[in-house]
Amino acid sequence: ATEFQRKSMSKMYRGKEIFKPLNTGWIDENVAETLTVESRRRDEENPTILTPEQTALVFNSLPNDSDVLACYALWAFAGLRPEEVCPKDKKGRLEWSAINFNERIITVCGNVSKVRKNRKLQNLPENLWRFLELTPSERRIGAVCTKSYSTMRRIRRKIPLELPKDIFRHSFATYGYY
Repeated sequence: ATEFQRKSMSKMYRGKEIFKPLNTGWIDENVAETLTVESRRRDEENPTILTPEQTALVFNSLPNDSDVLACYALWAFAGLRPEEVCPKDKKGRLEWSAINFNERIITVCGNVSKVRKNRKLQNLPENLWRFLELTPSERRIGAVCTKSYSTMRRIRRKIPLELPKDIFRHSFATYGYY
């Protein structure tokens, strides 16, 4: 450092110990060695999933309402996110028109998807289609989930199991990966 830099640094940072090496021109020790930094990374944990018996308990605990059963079936047997089927606001809900019963394909449009990309789900388990077919064809118009977000939360709280976030999606990914 030049003489001018030393003098100006000395005046600006007078009495501040961290800048002492700048004032003297010599660094006696590595200050960074005395610092401890905690890692932000955490060990990856396995996601919580439902056993087939627990899944049966969930479905047996649900009200006999085809809309509710369709929502839970889409979460458990198609791996859809809860927000894609029954979001807090009424925008971006999965529509019955996105479910093709003949070809057994579900199209999740970008305006529904969390990542805003279209995706097609096919080769889905037969039990999903059985639950979806409980809704009469004349009622398969508009949104699949006609219930409000708060109603679906109240129904979820009545289930006698603890259901962490995305447990249905994680279970589907575990059992349905083929």
